[in-house]
Amino acid sequence: MALFIDHGIATWNAWRANNGHNTSEEILSYVKKYDLQKVIFYSQYEWAYWPDWPLSQAFYEIAHELYVQNKKLTVVTGANEFFVKRPFFNIDLHFYPEHTMARQYYNIFDKDRLAKHGVTREQRVISNIENIDYKYHFVSLNRRAHYHRMEMLDLLCKHNLIDNNAISWIGEAPFGYEYKYWTPKIMTLTDNFTEDLDQSVFPAEYYNSFAQLVIESSTEALIVTDKTAAALIIGKPFLVASCPFFHEHLQSMGFELYNEIFDYSFDKVYDQTKRFDMIAENLVNLSKIPNSELRNLASKIRDKVEHNKKVFEKIVFDFDRFPEPIKLAIDLYENQGIEIDHLTIVHWKKLKEMSK
Repeated sequence: MALFIDHGIATWNAWRANNGHNTSEEILSYVKKYDLQKVIFYSQYEWAYWPDWPLSQAFYEIAHELYVQNKKLTVVTGANEFFVKRPFFNIDLHFYPEHTMARQYYNIFDKDRLAKHGVTREQRVISNIENIDYKYHFVSLNRRAHYHRMEMLDLLCKHNLIDNNAISWIGEAPFGYEYKYWTPKIMTLTDNFTEDLDQSVFPAEYYNSFAQLVIESSTEALIVTDKTAAALIIGKPFLVASCPFFHEHLQSMGFELYNEIFDYSFDKVYDQTKRFDMIAENLVNLSKIPNSELRNLASKIRDKVEHNKKVFEKIVFDFDRFPEPIKLAIDLYENQGIEIDHLTIVHWKKLKEMSK
């Protein structure tokens, strides 16, 4: 139970609600019953910190009850910026975009996972991109069929980019997208993803592809998930279909863009269809380059690829980037043995172990 009366703290986590842990309804009852100094909702694994999954109307009632008490609801989100209307009433919002990046880092290099798949840490990354015989111009790995992913696949089909590249498509979504060019079908690659759903393991096609098209989790928020993180960690040039200014944000974090290959003018375009079509046009231009010449192109960006790997590691292990609620959870655990958010502590332990 994440209720600590002696410290005046109550917390709950988006990924552990309705799983034997505090739900927003329970937290609401604590807010009404006790004089709490801090109420924290840990949603660092997601960008949308508001209902309906699995929070319920109680989320808003908590914020309102705290307002009556002249207090604020503290929220941690995995996003860096939003492009959609969101609840902000009486919320002290803390951005934690590094969380999903770090999680993919330790998932990819986890010793048990490496042993399970019979690979070494060195085999997981691409060391010399200029020495690969590229079979495909790009790879794109897609699981959940969000609306924006449907549109991106439709536009890839418009430009005849699906059949000759390495693209996975696991299934359709319950809501409709009216395809103009593509007839949806299940597309799988040479991995076991449909069975184990392990997003830290990549098919052979991933390594045999020159670039990666990342169709991110959302176009309504700027969040760097495991999908983009993989390209940065493993060492692959990439384009991201997401919200506007996504690549500009990567630059602000210290990453270098691959201007030798791509035209990033799409990054400032607000219209999603136009933005995605411009991404597809980039891939059309890339596909015009003969496979035999991709090695030469790779040699031109090798230094950038290695630079981005180093920047990624620096960000992952820069603990000063942790927002205040994350630092609070770690401080209480390290100094008093109190665990106000279990998943934060699991995350912290993994990072601390890997930093040694």
